Amino acid sequence: MRGAAASMRRQRNITIGLLCILGLLYLVSAKRNTTSGASGQENATGMSEAKHGELSAALRIDIDEGGVAQLPPPSDEYKDTDTLILVPGHGVFRGLNAQDWSREDLWGLEPFQQGFDGFLIKAFSQHIKRSLEELKGRGMQRSVVVFSGGQTKRAGPRSEGLSYYILAEANNLFGVFGDDTDAKTEVLMSRLFAEEFARDSYENLLFSICRYYEVVGRYPSKIVVVNWEYKRERFQQYHRAAVRWPMAQFEYIGIVMRDAAAMLGLEVPQSMRSLSDAGTLKRVREDLYLCKVNSQLRVDRNPQRRVIPYLQSNPTLRKLLLHCGPDLFDEKLLPWG
Repeated sequence: MRGAAASMRRQRNITIGLLCILGLLYLVSAKRNTTSGASGQENATGMSEAKHGELSAALRIDIDEGGVAQLPPPSDEYKDTDTLILVPGHGVFRGLNAQDWSREDLWGLEPFQQGFDGFLIKAFSQHIKRSLEELKGRGMQRSVVVFSGGQTKRAGPRSEGLSYYILAEANNLFGVFGDDTDAKTEVLMSRLFAEEFARDSYENLLFSICRYYEVVGRYPSKIVVVNWEYKRERFQQYHRAAVRWPMAQFEYIGIVMRDAAAMLGLEVPQSMRSLSDAGTLKRVREDLYLCKVNSQLRVDRNPQRRVIPYLQSNPTLRKLLLHCGPDLFDEKLLPWG
């Protein structure tokens, strides 16, 4: 019996040894194949195309050799979608409990926005509510809402766009969809999106168009902006013109401060009754694409040092994304031109 057992152990050890040798031979062969490369061509990283393809597949990096994002096909639920409803963000929510959204001390705001006992935060909610009413009224399958705004404040990795999404969710979509649980789920999961890189109002518009493309797989036919009335001229006359968007396919829904206050049952603070956009309009007129006059502001509003992804996901708009004027961009180079 002992001899038989010893013989079995020897056979097992021999088998294991042979398997190890075969494994080593396979690894050596694989290394030779990858280092020589089937085509011998290298990409910009110095990596062979074959190796890059293997690595991309292994890590699921959906970027092609030219640095363009390979987005998956859009969902069929967007086949009838043609309208972008844009809500520019104005602050970053820093709270840990979404139900505390109305507390001003839990928001990252600009100095001129502070000191109104939460009035401005509650007024923001009216922008969100109006965008949801537009979404419902236009037919949910026709539109998507994009809350736009980057991680602009020293509030950690939280964005203005995500903050507005949290407001919408925490407030049960402001009752716009009633008790229709299915509709509310559809809205939250497939009709509301955050654009989390914009640092100023021009980028709110351009980057939201890019975000729409990432979701829907094509560019919108119509854009609806929901924002303060006193900013109408900036968006409608200047930002729209800068991206060469047709006036006939652009709508601006201006929220008047006193109307927002009335809907909230509040009084407009005295210092907010005469808000003006004159200063920003002056800068926009001087620098339509805000590359120079907002250069430091864009640095300051990127404390998390984020890298904007739209050059990869929207190669068709690459030249527009990089354009700094002073001349208007050539509309013939745009898909809506």
